[in-house]
Amino acid sequence: MKTTAKIVIKCLFLCAFLALTPFFDAIGSMVHMEHRIPNLLYSDDKDDEERSLKEELNVLSSRQFLQVNEQTFTFETTNDVKSADPDPTSSDKQTNPESNGKRIYIYSTHQSEDYSNEATVMDASALLANSLQEKGYQVVVETNDFNAYARANGFDYNTLYQVSNKFINDAFVEYGGFDLVIDLHRDATPRSAAILEKEITYAKVMCVIGGLAAYADEVNQMALTLTDIMNAKVDGIMKSPMIREAYYNQGMAQNMILIELGSNTNTFAEIEASIPVLAEGIDELLR
Repeated sequence: MKTTAKIVIKCLFLCAFLALTPFFDAIGSMVHMEHRIPNLLYSDDKDDEERSLKEELNVLSSRQFLQVNEQTFTFETTNDVKSADPDPTSSDKQTNPESNGKRIYIYSTHQSEDYSNEATVMDASALLANSLQEKGYQVVVETNDFNAYARANGFDYNTLYQVSNKFINDAFVEYGGFDLVIDLHRDATPRSAAILEKEITYAKVMCVIGGLAAYADEVNQMALTLTDIMNAKVDGIMKSPMIREAYYNQGMAQNMILIELGSNTNTFAEIEASIPVLAEGIDELLR
């Protein structure tokens, strides 16, 4: 009996001791936190739905170009189009010592667009790149096969802008940004609307603006300026810019422009006649 009394006395003494310390307060806090812990944990109650391919391809989109260290890049070609070396430390600088330090990226969302004699916008891109290089620009021509990528990844012709979006992002990351980005196309018009006959026959040129794009106003202003510059050089070579309810990836940067160089009814000789004028116009635009 005495032993039991001693145990009771010791328990009462221990409880009195603990009551004078933060022990019971801590126990109370733990009980209270038990109901709050689930709120502190991340719980994804959303349906596990896949994001649209357009959203996936825009993950790297930015209104500011990413900067990378200067290095030598290898250029991947998928056809016989001559690609330009964009690296100012490369051998191209030795052959073009008058480099102005500005860089241009040329791609074609619709790479298979062709002219009346089967040459394509890819061939036109190569010629335009050469003309711009002669003026001191470092030019990157995108020659990865968009159509092959589309087939392999379930895209069709109507979603090729999502494909070009992916490669534009890749180029931004790899090269660190450009002074001008050109999506080169050709139009589909009757021949009478596609040519300008002077001492030689030119293919007409037109800029197209995605009116729904974030930078539609900036792109439109650039298109108007380029149109005025080129028409001052060869009157009538440029059609008025066209604004369409579309995006054309022109929300990715302010200096992206879609150029319709000629039409399906133009010969490639007419495209070749217009390219020097276009290169001169771009050169004046970027000065």
